[in-house]
Amino acid sequence: MRHNQTNLKQANITRKKKGAWNAHKKLAIVTYLEKNSMASKWSTTEQFNIIPKQYPLLEIKLKVWVRSLCSKQKIISRHMIKTKPKQFASQLCFILLYPTISTCK
Repeated sequence: MRHNQTNLKQANITRKKKGAWNAHKKLAIVTYLEKNSMASKWSTTEQFNIIPKQYPLLEIKLKVWVRSLCSKQKIISRHMIKTKPKQFASQLCFILLYPTISTCK
C-alpha cells in the first residue's frame, strides 16, 4: 500500500518540444548571413531548422481577421483558426497567388 501512495505524490515532468527564440539564436542567424554572402533565405532556414512562412499574404489576412474579432471582444476557438485559412485559400485571389495552396492540408 505504501508503494502506491508514493507514486501518487510524484509529478509528471514534461519536456519542451519547441525552444524559445532568444537573442543568442537570433544573433547566430544574423552572423551566419553576414559571413556567408552567398547564403539565401532558404539555405539559412535549412541550416537553422526554421520553418519559413509559406503563404505570407494569407497569414496577414488571417492575422487581420483575428485582430478584428479580438477588437470586437468575440471568442475565437482553435477550430475557427483552422477553418478560416481554408476558406481564404479557396478564394480566387489566393489560388492565383499560390497555385499549390489547394494541395495543402
